[in-house]
Amino acid sequence: VRALSASAWIDGLRARERHCFEESSMADQSGSLDESEATFQRLQSLARFHPSYDPTLKYVKYRRLLVDWIIHHCRQMELSPLVFHSAISLMDRLLSLVTVSRRSFELISTSAILLAAKLEDTVERVPGLSVLKKIDTNGSYTAEAIKKAEIFILEHLKWSVMSATPQHFLQWYFDRGVISEGDMVDGVPAMELQERVLAPLRRLASFVSELCLSDYQFLQFPPDILAAAILAQSRKIAKFQPIWNEHLTVLTSQPESKFSSCLAKVDLFWQNSFDRKSTESGAASPLDASPVNVTDLSSFASPRGL
Repeated sequence: VRALSASAWIDGLRARERHCFEESSMADQSGSLDESEATFQRLQSLARFHPSYDPTLKYVKYRRLLVDWIIHHCRQMELSPLVFHSAISLMDRLLSLVTVSRRSFELISTSAILLAAKLEDTVERVPGLSVLKKIDTNGSYTAEAIKKAEIFILEHLKWSVMSATPQHFLQWYFDRGVISEGDMVDGVPAMELQERVLAPLRRLASFVSELCLSDYQFLQFPPDILAAAILAQSRKIAKFQPIWNEHLTVLTSQPESKFSSCLAKVDLFWQNSFDRKSTESGAASPLDASPVNVTDLSSFASPRGL
């Protein structure tokens, strides 16, 4: 019965989180907030539920495989990108608290996808247990096992399963506007090119965000810091000048100095990921199509189909 009531608990969690946030907002704010500002404050509040960073944890050496596995199956089920970002966050948070056997990794990841879909997607798109059973590589997990693993995650996270990932912050930044007066792209005012550059820039930022998911080192940074670094890196790749300005500082509440060390790591990771010199035997790399300017961005598609 407890397992079957998980969906009802999620509805209750949403209501509780909203209630707690509204109470704290009323206590902290003398004036009213518009809906967008309230959303941003809620993201900042949820950012405290961030996975602990500890490279010595046993699961870390398998993490890249788990991340790819979660993303692959979320795409197969046509779930929102926020689902796999949240599912990976749930997995990281749980496995930073408890140790489970390697044979349980897929089960935990499957239940993390189920929870994340309930949180981030529409009810109609939440995969059923019959669908989730099919993604089990070994064919050994029953519907009951998936439900028990879901409860296992909920209880160890003390039912605080809602969190804010870098992708949540990026989505908010783009919805508010990341192009402003003074931005230039290849010597042309970006405002004049807005229709041509905005959508490709959003896709590029989503790709960089997904790329960073695969590397454990980025968990050392809070999600809003990493999101700002990803946005700056995306603007750099797309030939925006400057890559950061006062508008973005106000928008993100992050001056460039606050995320400069994170940006350096993101930039190095990007360069290493797309290092053509590392291609062996002179074979063409699948990453050779990486975008180098805003024109390339208009047709840019990631290896994972972003």
